[in-house]
Amino acid sequence: MWRACLFGQFRIDSTIGHASITRLESKRAVALLAFLLLQGPRAHSREVLADRIWPEADPTTGRNRLKQTLASLRRQLEPPGIPAGSVFQADRNSIGLAPGAIQSDYHELMLALQSGDPATAAKIGKPGLLPDLYDEWLDDLRLWVEAQGFHLAEPDPLTTELDSLTQPAARFSRRIPASPTPFVGRENEVQDLLQRLQHSRLVTATGFGGIGKTRLTMEVGRRWESGSVLFVPMAEASDVSLGLAKLAGALGVNPKNPNTAIQQIASSLTDEPLLLLLDNLEQLVSAPWAAAVSELLAMCPQVRVLASSRIPLGLEGEDHFPVYPLPTPASTATLEQLAEHASAKLFIDRARRTRADFQITPRNFEAMRDLLQTLAGVPLALELCAAWAHVVSPSQMLERLSLRGEMLTSRRRDAPDRQKSLRDAFETTLSLLTPSQRKLLAQLSIFAGGCTLELAQLVTEEPISLADLSDLLDAALLRRDETSRGSRYWMLESLRDFVHTSEEAETILPTLTARFLSLCGDLAEQSRSLIPRPELGLLSELDWIEFLDAEWANFTFAAQLGIRTGSLRTSGQIIQYTDWHWVMRGRDAIVTEWLTDLLAAHDERRGEPLDDDSHLVLSAMAGFQARLATDLKKAQDLLRYLGELAQDQSSTFARAEVLYNLGQAQLLRLDSDGFFEIMEESVRLFEESGHPWRAAMGRRMMANMCIEIKEHDRTGPLFDAAEAVFVREGRSYLRALLVYDRSRVTYDRGDYEATVHILSDIHTVAERYGDPKLLARTGNLRGIAEEKLGRLDAARISLSHAWNGYTKIREMKSAAYPLWNLSLLICRQEDFLTGIPLLSAAAKLWVSTTGTELDEEDTAEIEGHKSAASARLGSDLADHLWREGQAFSIDQVTALINKNS
Repeated sequence: MWRACLFGQFRIDSTIGHASITRLESKRAVALLAFLLLQGPRAHSREVLADRIWPEADPTTGRNRLKQTLASLRRQLEPPGIPAGSVFQADRNSIGLAPGAIQSDYHELMLALQSGDPATAAKIGKPGLLPDLYDEWLDDLRLWVEAQGFHLAEPDPLTTELDSLTQPAARFSRRIPASPTPFVGRENEVQDLLQRLQHSRLVTATGFGGIGKTRLTMEVGRRWESGSVLFVPMAEASDVSLGLAKLAGALGVNPKNPNTAIQQIASSLTDEPLLLLLDNLEQLVSAPWAAAVSELLAMCPQVRVLASSRIPLGLEGEDHFPVYPLPTPASTATLEQLAEHASAKLFIDRARRTRADFQITPRNFEAMRDLLQTLAGVPLALELCAAWAHVVSPSQMLERLSLRGEMLTSRRRDAPDRQKSLRDAFETTLSLLTPSQRKLLAQLSIFAGGCTLELAQLVTEEPISLADLSDLLDAALLRRDETSRGSRYWMLESLRDFVHTSEEAETILPTLTARFLSLCGDLAEQSRSLIPRPELGLLSELDWIEFLDAEWANFTFAAQLGIRTGSLRTSGQIIQYTDWHWVMRGRDAIVTEWLTDLLAAHDERRGEPLDDDSHLVLSAMAGFQARLATDLKKAQDLLRYLGELAQDQSSTFARAEVLYNLGQAQLLRLDSDGFFEIMEESVRLFEESGHPWRAAMGRRMMANMCIEIKEHDRTGPLFDAAEAVFVREGRSYLRALLVYDRSRVTYDRGDYEATVHILSDIHTVAERYGDPKLLARTGNLRGIAEEKLGRLDAARISLSHAWNGYTKIREMKSAAYPLWNLSLLICRQEDFLTGIPLLSAAAKLWVSTTGTELDEEDTAEIEGHKSAASARLGSDLADHLWREGQAFSIDQVTALINKNS
């Protein structure tokens, strides 16, 4: 599991993929671990250990220090993924190491001596045993090691000299500075660069400062096997003459004439293959330097160059290699998955420079995941932030990052000015760009979620230079993704924030912001009516859905920006006209926050940018959104008031929208009193104002109320009329929702086979449109229909999928339904070990999300299953399972369901 190096520089290497440990919390931690390793595989009393490791302390203090040091060792040697107790075996009286948990080079030395291999023993023991520890108990061991006469195994100097004469001389061999910290991640990039260097004689690793170009190229140099390697730092060379002087000095050449320096450098090189690592060349990107590098490559065919630069050199035959951030964990990553990410490994390694026992734990796991996402895999940002690990926790780092930038400022005295902070790194990089490149970067910074070239063109309103776009991509300041809708360009969020405040951005942002908000408002309004936009590839309902999916971050930014800058009408358009999409994607909660902020801003500035009609419509939507807090009564009261207000001062469409939302709130409460009159008036007003598909939605809602009050015969004409409109208007998704509603009628009439058949077709449509909510609803109804048909395994699978679908979009109130149905099914199958805790969790979830208690029928069914479980398993176990389910988290419920589905 672990291998400890006790001779020379202390370190602990993992044999199962965990990061190496170069420091423990203190020298006393090293001493304690060394004592356990060197004194043999047995447990030692806590009194003995305290006396050996802290001989100057009194017994009580020694035991307390022992306890604290053992806890620190456990955090480092038994991290998440390694079961507690698998390395250290301790009880109240003694402490020992688990057999085979830690090997050491001391054991290897003993084996070498026993097998008669003094050369291997000498190689291990020569650096000295724990040279940094001065404990008395080590003295006898050190004397014994020295008495083994390892000097006899040292190579004879004359033999060494003769051997060297028979080997071919390498002038440079591998002259690369030693790195003070280990290289983490980027294995794919290293292999890619090694491969490219086999075919290209000039490769330039590009990217903004702090992205890790230097460390990457140095690692490639260490692994280069096709000749010598020479590292030449160019950061201090401000012009071509200084650059050539740097290169000449590294090669041991003293040019007599600066004008012929490149020829003298070239003539000094032998036919020996050489890889030149030219670091930080960005300040030398000029015609004279380009000519010098080209001339050197032309005169020295045995030389290859791997350069690092913030921008490409612009030479013929140059192979550009953009260096991007390290991968970051997904928001759904588990603790184990998080620990395997390169960004996490880098952060942990650098954090241990200031806090030796730093580790990702169940307690800090979520904060670490959010922190790593915020730092976005930028090595400089990770290192700067990790340096504070001894001062603040990950959650505190995250909080301070959102308030101020102190976490991303270096405290190292030897850090170059260009990397004192992430802001300095960005500033230096942007200073190397041309004015037109900086302007394009500023223009693209208005897009929060990236953009297509066509969308960017609508905001800039001037031709975008493909040459500038190409240069920004080569410099790794922009990234390009290929999607089903074509190329998409985006920049790192931290870089975007910086660019957004740059001098170039300040001069163009007012106009740019106005265009951006206007475009987002227009597109939102056009999306509701599916107006074709051929220049954006928007011709059908599915096109618009995919477009809104791709651009949702931009619409989110525009809605918030509109509220912040006073463009309330644009924010209102986005919220109001994309409702069909955000409801589909389960984004109700975030849109409710926008509505609250928008209406508060409007109340402060009543009558300015948002007209009365828009205010009424948005207020109606806000009232309807009160359902998220289960306060439907409050929503209805607000909507009725707005309905009265709308009679006097609003347009036909606004009155229709208010009534529609009022009806929807009544449907959720199953309150049919006056419902049909309200919805019929809403349908009439929608048709009068030229919104037939909205009128069809009203008819669909009326049919749903008929289903709830068991008047199924009234549903047919309503569904038929609505479906005809959806087909005529090309609203395939809305038609799928309607067909799902019809399947409920089929189910209520007892035709379960037909229900399953209909739901199969809807499932296909829901997958095509990527609607997790419709997939989950379909899975729940199909599950109970399959159970009615006796296909219990199929029922469990469908209900499990429904639960997973709802929890994925955090629709916990809806998730209570498949969980309830699934737990009852499992209990009916008498699988009480699974069914009882799930039934308990379902009952708790129902009460917490709906705010209502279970009715008598449901309570009686629960008691029946609990009694059956007690008879089968015993009352103690049945009660334990019930209590266990009450304490389940959502993730624990999901794990149990997926394990048994």
